[in-house]
Amino acid sequence: MSHKALVDRHMDAIVAGDLDTLLSDYDDRSVIVSAMGIIEGPTAIRNMFENIPAASFAGYEEINGAEHDNTYVITWKTDMMAFATDTFVIEDNKIVRQTFAFHMG
Repeated sequence: MSHKALVDRHMDAIVAGDLDTLLSDYDDRSVIVSAMGIIEGPTAIRNMFENIPAASFAGYEEINGAEHDNTYVITWKTDMMAFATDTFVIEDNKIVRQTFAFHMG
């Protein structure tokens, strides 16, 4: 699977509220880094996504994306977020590192 295909599936799962598909993109090595904190491992990642209101992703639209080696970055927006960005480091078709930031608008 290409990195773009993995990230597209990942973002589609977020928008659809499909937690099982979303979490299948991570494994025991996975860490999410953001200004809100460090989230490590599948259980903590599940807890984080369970606590994000579904309405946060209404009107999701990808602005652009770029790939280099094992890294994929996207910028996007939703009805609630004027701008957001995620960077994914992908190994063996799993997200092993992710960063994200957003601006509510």
